[in-house]
Amino acid sequence: MPGMGTTPGAPWITGQVEMLEALLGFVDAVIPGERVTVVGVSWGGYMALGPVRAIGARLDGLMLTAPEVRAEGRDRHLPPRLVLHQDPAIEGELGPTERMWARLAVIQDPRTLAAFRAGVKPGLEVADWDFLGRVGARYPAGVIEDRPPWPLHAPALVLTGRHDVAVGYLDGWPLPEDLTRGTYAVLDGAGHGVGEEQPGLFRVLAGERLARVEAFAAEA
Repeated sequence: MPGMGTTPGAPWITGQVEMLEALLGFVDAVIPGERVTVVGVSWGGYMALGPVRAIGARLDGLMLTAPEVRAEGRDRHLPPRLVLHQDPAIEGELGPTERMWARLAVIQDPRTLAAFRAGVKPGLEVADWDFLGRVGARYPAGVIEDRPPWPLHAPALVLTGRHDVAVGYLDGWPLPEDLTRGTYAVLDGAGHGVGEEQPGLFRVLAGERLARVEAFAAEA
């Protein structure tokens, strides 16, 4: 997304409205008229609801991992902070970005730290945080609602962490009412890094969702 990784931000993107326009423009440019499956993580889970609303008839599947459903932090229902395991051997290794990870991680050991370093940290360190801060501060009402405006019949999976102090797990609970083929899972032993802290369950549930998407797409 603009401002993330090595994708630059753009002066015309000043808030969520323009960010959604950029996402929809990307879809139309790369796969015009084709069927799609949408995946979003964290804030990307929030943004993913925009394309879902816009191209629902072309949707073959949806997957949200630790999605930010409530745009405003003060409106979120967050669980108490809990650390299930903290390996003292890694404490001296943590740099500034990794200390941010430690404030959210439920399981802090060499395995989860390595997963963060390989899969998340590189993107965080090259992101344009000034741009993202400006865009992220503007959540105008009505751009992306908490729920789709109609039932979604494509296979869906929503994965949340039981101990996620960043976005919680309760705010997405109304979603299954609109996901007629949806699985909503709250994983114990996981915070915001659901895939890193519960990799086995993540692979099983994500793989099962892919099988459902393939079957659905074959019949569409």
